[in-house]
Amino acid sequence: MDQLSSLLNPSTPQLETSASAALPLPNAARAAMENAHQAWSELPEMAIVKRRLHRERVFAASDDQDTRQPLDLMRTKVGRVMKERSWVTIGVTAPTAKCGTTTIALNLAMGLARLSAQRVIMLDLNFRNPRIGSILGAEPKYPLQELLAGRRPLSQCLLRHGTNLAVGITTGAVCNGADLLMEGSTREAMSLLKRRLMADVIVCDLGPMLAGDDVLAFLPLSDCTLLVVSAGRSRKSEVDVCERDLDAYGNLLGVVMNRVPHRFLR
Repeated sequence: MDQLSSLLNPSTPQLETSASAALPLPNAARAAMENAHQAWSELPEMAIVKRRLHRERVFAASDDQDTRQPLDLMRTKVGRVMKERSWVTIGVTAPTAKCGTTTIALNLAMGLARLSAQRVIMLDLNFRNPRIGSILGAEPKYPLQELLAGRRPLSQCLLRHGTNLAVGITTGAVCNGADLLMEGSTREAMSLLKRRLMADVIVCDLGPMLAGDDVLAFLPLSDCTLLVVSAGRSRKSEVDVCERDLDAYGNLLGVVMNRVPHRFLR
């Protein structure tokens, strides 16, 4: 499998005390939880075939702990930092195409969703080359772009796996993707995902940063970004430009080095 190393440096998260955990939910919070449960139950369910995921190097749902160990490390580090800082939305991007952003994003989302208490949403916002639908072998009634444009409800554009993972699939390349991301309807759709589904984490697979302005258009909608760098493909000058822009316009959570040859990891 492709090896990766995460350069994240999370601080120690604050722990919830047993006293606060024992407090009963206010009526408004209880109603919100019930509404969220109803909204999740309305999403059409999709089946995921693990053999298909393995062919695409998505190992986070594997039963083999050794196989998924580096992915679990990434999942745990990312999750701790986001929880500590009350962040919900994370974008996954790379300097150029074919660095493995979709694979990393799917592994992150599925790893987080293995924690039953986490509500996780995975969105395919790689408008130039959407691949999540083909990797999962799934197709919604309507594509994600219909939800972002405000033309269709959640229940017609998202699919559900289990009880706590929802996936928004883009079908076909989207022209003027940056324009769509900057529309008020997209901001409202992202807010709706948080309110209606009470998402704990929203993982967004983004296109390559240097291919256009889609990622920069998305940053105001995101709490943080993960940059994927491909060993042997990504140039230092490209990585420097991406890090500079992500630091300037958003929160760069960390860098994931993907496709590191085995000989360098011994």
